Amino acid sequence: MTETHSATILRAADLMQRRALAATASPWQATWRGQEYQLDGNTENDLSPIAEWTYAIATTEPKATEQRAECDTANADYIAGMQPSVALAIAKFLESSGKQLANAGERYGTCDEPAAIESAHEIAVAYLAEEATS
Repeated sequence: MTETHSATILRAADLMQRRALAATASPWQATWRGQEYQLDGNTENDLSPIAEWTYAIATTEPKATEQRAECDTANADYIAGMQPSVALAIAKFLESSGKQLANAGERYGTCDEPAAIESAHEIAVAYLAEEATS
C-alpha cells in the first residue's frame, strides 16, 4: 500500500525531530583552530567540537589566514547553519502541515494554505530520500 502524503510528512517530521533532539544542542558554529575547521556545538552551556575538517595550510600567521580564505568550508558552514533548532522548527511546520492534510482527507485544495502543504510534502520526500537508498 502506498503511503499517504500526510503520513509521509508526519514520518519525516518525527524522524527530523528525533534526530534533532538526539544531537548536540544549538547553537552551532564553525570556527578555525589552527589547521582544523571545527564545528562546535553547545555542550553544558559551552561550545565544544562535534566535528572537524583538517586542511593542509600553514601553521604561522599571516600565511595561515591567507590560506584559510581559500579553503572550501561550505559543507561545515551549511551544517552549522542547519543546527538542531532549525530542524525542530522545520519538524514543527511539517507536523502541522501533515495533520492539516490528514484532517482534510488528503485534499490539498481544502487546506488553509495548499501551497505550504505541497512544500511540506516536498521537504518530507527530500528528507526521507536517504532512507529509500539505505
